[in-house]
Amino acid sequence: MWPEIDESAEPDTLNPFVGLYGRRQTRQLAQFVQQLRQQERGAAHGNRRLFLSDLFVAQLLAFHHPTVRSLRTLDTLSSTPTAQQLLQVPRLPRSTVSDTNALVDPTRLQPLLNDLARRVDGRHLPHELDLLVKRLVAVDGTFLRIVGELAWTLRQRTDNGRVVSKPRLDVQLDVATGVPRFAVLSGRDRSECHAARLHIEAGKIYVADKAYFGFDLLRDWLAGGADFVVALTSQIRFTPEADPPPGDAAPGSDNVLSDRCGRLGGCDHSHPPTQRLREVVLRRPDGEPLRLLTSLTDPALSATLIGELYRHRWQIELFFRWLKSCAQFRHAISHSQNGLSAALYVALIATLLSAITTGRRPSKYALAALQFVAAGLAELEHMQPVLARFERERELARLRRAKRRAAQ
Repeated sequence: MWPEIDESAEPDTLNPFVGLYGRRQTRQLAQFVQQLRQQERGAAHGNRRLFLSDLFVAQLLAFHHPTVRSLRTLDTLSSTPTAQQLLQVPRLPRSTVSDTNALVDPTRLQPLLNDLARRVDGRHLPHELDLLVKRLVAVDGTFLRIVGELAWTLRQRTDNGRVVSKPRLDVQLDVATGVPRFAVLSGRDRSECHAARLHIEAGKIYVADKAYFGFDLLRDWLAGGADFVVALTSQIRFTPEADPPPGDAAPGSDNVLSDRCGRLGGCDHSHPPTQRLREVVLRRPDGEPLRLLTSLTDPALSATLIGELYRHRWQIELFFRWLKSCAQFRHAISHSQNGLSAALYVALIATLLSAITTGRRPSKYALAALQFVAAGLAELEHMQPVLARFERERELARLRRAKRRAAQ
């Protein structure tokens, strides 16, 4: 946790960020960086000068400058007068940054990510959802295609003979706000279920696809005080009780094929949760059945509502599309897992800061507005009306699409 914020103190150490994020956010950033620097220098070798704190500050500044996507351009950026106000080293030489990336511990940035995620939750973002959906956390992973050979990742050869490394980004996304609560970069030694078990919050409803079905993960969610809605394959055995749960959408309706409570089946080598669970089978738009397993056995929650909760999982796919197009992970600034993870943390922290500053869900329009501010083309208060106009236009476009679908 961060120390108490001194509202009267000036954020002199990170002053160039004031125009981007405002004084309060910059004060908190400055205090976090100062605390990080004290921890690093207390346990470091006497000859060491470059630490995670300076890498974090430089990459956070570079995030809003789309041309800075390599070690060479990061070196150039570090020599500018603006960057020199933020850093405690004369510059960031390429070879030194490359060596430091392999040594840093990116999990030291996790407290900052946690705090920003909690603060976004407290804001009134557009499209407020009901209380049940506000508990939703979408869990999924996506592969990042990076040219080059990264030994700790999965690798494949493309049609033109290039080797492409594929680290997997595992994210837990707050559906109501559209911002990440937890993220980790995984290689070939960590499965999707293992990554999901690293971070569990009580009171949340985790929604995931078939790749995240595992007895260990289900038991950990339940033991951690969380609920879940996950897709099931046809091979998973489910033993129903005699009486189906009542609901306002009974089986046999247009989209609900079955709705039953019971328990999962196992064997000598696999031990499912012993708790009473619920299986909901829905008809997808293409006519195929969708089999869902959930710990939400309350009869007041209909099978149709369970399906709606699972449908919100698509928000994480939209977030992945946004992150890949904006963070530009195709060109790696480090071949080490620590270095890539640190760059990922910077991208997620910048995303959260953008959501707090603009009061809107992450989007390419909000990112473009902050890039204009970073380039000195506009002030943040001048861009807020422009962002509001974009939001209205997008909402009107969504309404028109919904009317067309209803008419069909």
